[in-house]
Amino acid sequence: MTQKTKKQLSKDPCSAFPPEIISVIFKFCSRSTLHSCVFVNKRWNALASISLWHSPWSQMANNWKLISHTLTNEYENREIHPPRYGPMIKHLDFSDIYYIVQDFLIQDLAKSCTKLQTLIIDSPRQLSDNSVGAVATFCTKLLHLELRGCTRITDDSMSSLVTNCRCLSVLNLENCPRITDVTFTKMAKHCGTHLISLNVANSLSITDESLLEISKDCYNMRDLNLANCRNITDIGVSSLSSLTIMRNLNISHCNNVTDESLKILGKSCVELKSLDIIGCRNVTEVGVNCLIDGCMKLELLRISEQYGMLSRGFLKSVEFKYLRVKLSRV
Repeated sequence: MTQKTKKQLSKDPCSAFPPEIISVIFKFCSRSTLHSCVFVNKRWNALASISLWHSPWSQMANNWKLISHTLTNEYENREIHPPRYGPMIKHLDFSDIYYIVQDFLIQDLAKSCTKLQTLIIDSPRQLSDNSVGAVATFCTKLLHLELRGCTRITDDSMSSLVTNCRCLSVLNLENCPRITDVTFTKMAKHCGTHLISLNVANSLSITDESLLEISKDCYNMRDLNLANCRNITDIGVSSLSSLTIMRNLNISHCNNVTDESLKILGKSCVELKSLDIIGCRNVTEVGVNCLIDGCMKLELLRISEQYGMLSRGFLKSVEFKYLRVKLSRV
């Protein structure tokens, strides 16, 4: 350790190391310790707030107003008030306290947390387009968005969001039945080059139209989940062959997909490491063999002997002949 570093440590440990290292250290601190850290100075405040607010803690879980009041300017007129955390917050994960999520909370947070990069919400049936609209308006720096099981949101708000938040790299809209091709075509147009992960599992409204647009513009896509999207066909899946760096693809229970798709994917998607085709009833041994022969980096192939035209003998040969393939039976 140099003399300069020792001198810095004696005064302020945060000045001796880059912010990335300090942020890692703060992740190991308790909530009470982080609360104390934010009052030391501006530098500690900025670094500790990231860890403190990554996921709203359980003490606040019974009342969304406590979270909202802390982040807004309600304390502005008081002589002594808490730090204004809002502009410092970059990540919010409500997965474990989904039951407090409602429009009033998300609208308040969006107005205050204008530098938000990650927002994760899981299964709040009460969340509507009003919340997504607020996020689209104020949180334009968003990079990672998960709205799993948000059954009330529609194309009206999501179209606005993908238009305004053009740097989105991760988008999860699993179990969002009202989102249609309207949103996904706009998403491909405005977020195309940035998007690397998309999950639209159980979206019965998505069709080949969306996949054709995704295949044209989202050429950096690495992870794509189309599980149970039963309106897509070989036309859409085959077009994904243009996504040559795709690593993980899930088309399980897409009954309209046949061997033709697997043949084309096997020729182009040479970086593919994981493929899920459970429940694809029209896939045969021919398609699976073509895919395996082309995708030399394949590590996980999920197939089920309960579906399709795959014999038990063929499944065993795949499992034992190709050591890079791990067979999963469901």
